[in-house]
Amino acid sequence: MAAAEPSAISYETELPFAWRADPAPDEATLEGWLYANLALLRALARIETGTAITIEKEHGVDPYLVQVLERVESKLDMALNLLARLSAAQGELPHRLPVKLSAQHIEWTDVRAPDTAQEITLSLYLSPKLPEPLMLRARVTSVTPVFGGFSCVAELLERDDEFQEWMTRTVFRYHRRALQARHPQ
Repeated sequence: MAAAEPSAISYETELPFAWRADPAPDEATLEGWLYANLALLRALARIETGTAITIEKEHGVDPYLVQVLERVESKLDMALNLLARLSAAQGELPHRLPVKLSAQHIEWTDVRAPDTAQEITLSLYLSPKLPEPLMLRARVTSVTPVFGGFSCVAELLERDDEFQEWMTRTVFRYHRRALQARHPQ
């Protein structure tokens, strides 16, 4: 995929992803998406980093309490895993597509493509641990024909500072893990 912004950290993978061309939602819908997106990004950070238990162990909290928290976390992980499998079994997730994600842009390859400069709605499922999509508005900046489809690049339109911070953290975390997987120590 072509680089949208060479200096920005990005994450390349295949994710359940869908786009649709539709009119911009009303302000209430956009605010709801922002709230849900922030909640999702925060929850993924907590689930995927496991920092709560680590902090408890480092600060000398009662070992019994740490053990109880670890059991609760284990049960929550099982419940989330079950929810993700049920969602996948019901076919609710969109097709997995190759994507390159940064905090400000997304690139994807698909058999169909939006028009350049068109505003679209994106549904992006970042983690199988939480089968909940990020709902984002984006403006298509380029569409290039490639073998079997189109390579598309879009600028994310969400400019909320808190969202930008959490999106940057999330992309950085996934980018770092991808590097670690390619270069194990």
